[in-house]
Amino acid sequence: AIMGGTNVRILGEGFIESTSLYCRFGEAEVPATFVDSSEIHCSAPPTKEEGLSWLVLPDQRHNRTILEDQMLLPMSHHYPNYLGKLVNVEVTNNGQDYTWSGFKFLYQNDIQVMKLSRASGPSHGGTPVFISGSSFVNSTELTCKFGEETARAIFLT
Repeated sequence: AIMGGTNVRILGEGFIESTSLYCRFGEAEVPATFVDSSEIHCSAPPTKEEGLSWLVLPDQRHNRTILEDQMLLPMSHHYPNYLGKLVNVEVTNNGQDYTWSGFKFLYQNDIQVMKLSRASGPSHGGTPVFISGSSFVNSTELTCKFGEETARAIFLT
């Protein structure tokens, strides 16, 4: 989301509980939350909408090494294209020396919900709900959340 606030879980080794523990998303630095020596959490900072470009999501990759090239969103579809921006994500224990991991974070336009086809349904679920809006991602991992329940969603257009 371009508004930021996405909680990012970072796994690695050698993290130190310190006031100098930071994550860097592109050029923006944010403080990290220490979990243990192999896990930290960072909240993605906001980015500027004018930095977004049209992307084909399944073509987006991160390069961890020269020999390793992995798809970021292998379950997304080629159509339609999405406005987004990939930035490097790096971490530091001392506020100065950052890693060079090759991992990326994908910023996308924030989803806008304009209309629901129904406002209520039976508590046992199973009732189709059509959601109109913009910036939805055509992915097999698309979901909706109703209270504490998560349901599989299908991208229509």
